[in-house]
Amino acid sequence: VFQVPSCFALDRFSPRNVMVVSFSVVALGTCLFALAGDLFGMTAARILIGVGTAAFGASIYVIVAQNFERRNFGFLNGMIGTLGGFGGVLAAYPLAVALQRTSWETVFLSMAAVAMVLVVSIWIGIDRGSPPKDQSGKGPTDLWTLLRSSEYVKICVMGFVSYAPIVTITGLWGGPYLQTGLGLSAEGAGGILSTCFVAAIFGGFAFGVMDRSFAKRHRLVLLAAVASVLTFGGLALLPNVSPMVGAALLVGMVFFQQFHIMLGAHLRKIVPDHLIGRAAAIQNVVAVAAIPILQTGFGAAMDYSIAKGASGTAQFTISFLGMAVLIGICAAIYATARNANEDA
Repeated sequence: VFQVPSCFALDRFSPRNVMVVSFSVVALGTCLFALAGDLFGMTAARILIGVGTAAFGASIYVIVAQNFERRNFGFLNGMIGTLGGFGGVLAAYPLAVALQRTSWETVFLSMAAVAMVLVVSIWIGIDRGSPPKDQSGKGPTDLWTLLRSSEYVKICVMGFVSYAPIVTITGLWGGPYLQTGLGLSAEGAGGILSTCFVAAIFGGFAFGVMDRSFAKRHRLVLLAAVASVLTFGGLALLPNVSPMVGAALLVGMVFFQQFHIMLGAHLRKIVPDHLIGRAAAIQNVVAVAAIPILQTGFGAAMDYSIAKGASGTAQFTISFLGMAVLIGICAAIYATARNANEDA
């Protein structure tokens, strides 16, 4: 919810100011969580942390857009995504060790201190800059103009299936598929899901590099989407698939879904500088809103299959097939974007 107002602020104030306020809110929320004495206080603190983190992704997006050439946008976003992925992987184990050796209150207070260090670092290290000026003379109607752009809408349609399929599988239904469908142990399923996260890291790097090499990033988005459709189709239609093949298809899907790097570069190409914050915000809201929709739909399809007597991998057939069809439909709509045959 707070992505929208925080990202609108990026078009009005400098990203440095927005990030300083955001990290300060995160530090406050983290500190309150450590000190909270009941569920209500903990929940309020976690909501505050969510409010603070809302602008992080778009802030980096705007900083890159304001300080680097457009032709390097996809490459730099891919590199940033790769570094962020490594940070997520490295943070999990040290955090688990810290929680074993000290109290969670101490851990959260330490993280609040880290957030304040980042506040100071951002204030010192990021150029003060200034937000891009609106040169159109249209004022508030620019947002409406943006939403009326058929090319931007088609990018958002593709964005609907750019991130949610990954979270639907790695965050919720991948574990049940690997254990119930393929018969893997909990430890084995965890290992495959960890491999999926590694695939996401290297996928971000690969697509960032390819953004510099492909003259038509629109075409590369479509090729990656088709590859993703094929992986979901394979998961749906291959009967009694071996654990190795099923795991490989899941990992491949996560890799190919990193086409969101190229999709962001396409958005950067068509959106004027003074609208980049809100354009990114709206696309992010669409991508995040798709997560509960796809997760719930996947589960509903599984319920239907189980009610019809399906078992093993068969109970996932309709769910995987539905994901493939949805990505295919969105890709078909995106294929008609105006810049389909223009150099990106």
